[in-house]
Amino acid sequence: MTMAQSHGFDNTVVVAKETTYGTAPTTGFKWVGIVESFDPSEAMNVDQRRGLGKRAPFALRTGAREVDASISVAVQNGRLFAYALGKVSSAVSGGGNAHTITPVGPGEQLPSMTVQNDNALLGLTRNYLGGKVDTLTLTAEAEEAVTMEAELLFTKFDDTVVTPATVTAELDNYFMFYEGAVKINTVDVADITSFELEIANNLERKFGVKQGDGSASRIEEGSLELTASITMDMTNTTQWDLFKQGNAIEVELELQDIADADHSITITLTGGLYDTNSLTASAEDNQEQELEAVFTGITVVAVDGNATLL
Repeated sequence: MTMAQSHGFDNTVVVAKETTYGTAPTTGFKWVGIVESFDPSEAMNVDQRRGLGKRAPFALRTGAREVDASISVAVQNGRLFAYALGKVSSAVSGGGNAHTITPVGPGEQLPSMTVQNDNALLGLTRNYLGGKVDTLTLTAEAEEAVTMEAELLFTKFDDTVVTPATVTAELDNYFMFYEGAVKINTVDVADITSFELEIANNLERKFGVKQGDGSASRIEEGSLELTASITMDMTNTTQWDLFKQGNAIEVELELQDIADADHSITITLTGGLYDTNSLTASAEDNQEQELEAVFTGITVVAVDGNATLL
């Protein structure tokens, strides 16, 4: 009998906040957006031990285990922001709920997550445990849907799950490019064709001398880095002047669902300076300006119908 090959539509990916680090919760799995891809990678870092008198390795042992994954979604809610930054406060706002998301500070830790990937065709359900967001990249580009990609680090995985989680899909609109608006120093900038934000937590796996299977004991936060890349049609010299003079900037990206006043995401980047500027002139193309900026602060306000994000 020919066996059917599994496909992307045979898989689901859902996420839950862990109450005990590295332990999958039994409930609380949630929808993080329309998942377009999930790419896990597991490495055993096999140690090859060589000895005199033998050309091939004398013996092999598994080493430090590393588990990573990337997940790409069409943006519907602020959950990945909450995992990437760490602090969330929620309050009723109009007909929805406003979730204010800010970074964890000294003496605080990012929330850890379990990501569950279920392959219904093969009956294979894997829990990726002790996960944290290493980098989160949001991309808003002309003519495209707004997307986010998260690079995740985990301590280990578990494929002994008996019953996969059941999660109801959220049917809020995913955001499109024409629902975005960018302000620089409170002034609307209409000529932006691409906006990319990267949040980097510079995570590090920590291993210890202990009985176990070689998995990391924990994942530690590093320094927070906030970077934005902006591409715009060159219609004036305003941003060139800000770059040249080294003036401070504040950048706001607002995504507003045109069909639902109570569904939006607003990202405010503060304490910024332009780091690089490029003004390329080409004989056959309109001139564009490309800038990169770094920031000291970020606040994300996500408004939707969810009472809680995590």
